[in-house]
Amino acid sequence: MGRPPILNKKLIHKIAKKARKSDLAIVKSVSALASRKNIAPEVALVITANKYKIGSSSIFKKLNPSQQMQLATEINKRNVPGDISLKKKTIKPVADIRSEFADPYLQDSLYSNIPSEGYSIMFALENSIRIFIIRTLSNIFGGNWWDQLQGKKSLKEIVKRVSDRKTKESENWYHSKRGVHEIYYTDYGDLLRIIRVFDSIFSKFFKKGAAKNLIAKLEELRPTRNVIAHNNPITGKDLERLKVHARDWFAYIQYLHSQNN
Repeated sequence: MGRPPILNKKLIHKIAKKARKSDLAIVKSVSALASRKNIAPEVALVITANKYKIGSSSIFKKLNPSQQMQLATEINKRNVPGDISLKKKTIKPVADIRSEFADPYLQDSLYSNIPSEGYSIMFALENSIRIFIIRTLSNIFGGNWWDQLQGKKSLKEIVKRVSDRKTKESENWYHSKRGVHEIYYTDYGDLLRIIRVFDSIFSKFFKKGAAKNLIAKLEELRPTRNVIAHNNPITGKDLERLKVHARDWFAYIQYLHSQNN
């Protein structure tokens, strides 16, 4: 084996203290995780800190866009819900939806073990939009791109709500966290609002052809998302609308991906 990676000593020590292990043991564990997952050691460190419920936002802000993408993918991968038992019955996952709603930037595991067809599509769609925002804004502003929202008057409500959610969640010491980055504390409508407010940056993606109406189509799905998010059934008509608009979004993401390769 080569030399262990050079990582933030303070964070390593905090994790070691919480895990009741030596600093070197944590470094080796992080290095092994990075090798196993084929991710940067810095990303593996943030994941390890998150596992022990230790804040690592200062480290996250130093990650480059590629590393932030790795982290976002791993977080999505870990947050995929499994089978849910209810009244001694298991809700079986629906058929694989990747053939119709594929995002090259999302891990395959995100699509597996998700109950409810409507929920599974909405789950993949919402996370796909999150990754799209992360990729776009981090390429412009770097790792601290979330700070740009604080300077936008129309987004201050979202920034405050996210901050409140993180504070409240930190008090629930017994429960896992949503994610490392603030974007995972936003709602579907918040994501669309961020895109609209940063129109000078995102407009280049939606000014030609069929893409011109894509954001408007996503806006149409807000009522559907709210119904699904509160575990209520949707009509066949609403489900079909969700499928049609989601197909358009994922087709466009696949097109963007092909243009970058």
